[in-house]
Amino acid sequence: MPRLLLDLTPLDTPSGPRGIGRYIRELALGLSELPPEELEGVEIIGLTSLEWTGEYKTTRDIASYRGGPRSVADVAGIALCADAPRGMRALAGDPSAR
Repeated sequence: MPRLLLDLTPLDTPSGPRGIGRYIRELALGLSELPPEELEGVEIIGLTSLEWTGEYKTTRDIASYRGGPRSVADVAGIALCADAPRGMRALAGDPSAR
């Protein structure tokens, strides 16, 4: 059976609820509503995590994925990145950002 891997990782970023995240979420919802005969045997899987080590996580329930631990709700995890804007690092309590 052929597989289609839909990259859902942008839902884990600050763009998750808007921009590219919104388009990916709508695409996932639309694809999940297609009847099996429309897919002609294609299995759709969502990529939810891809680490620099090559480790990855997927989901078969693409319609319900809303973002993982690095999504907008986890501001501290994003803000502590060295490349994060100073204001975000300050919000996360980084003393070097003050």
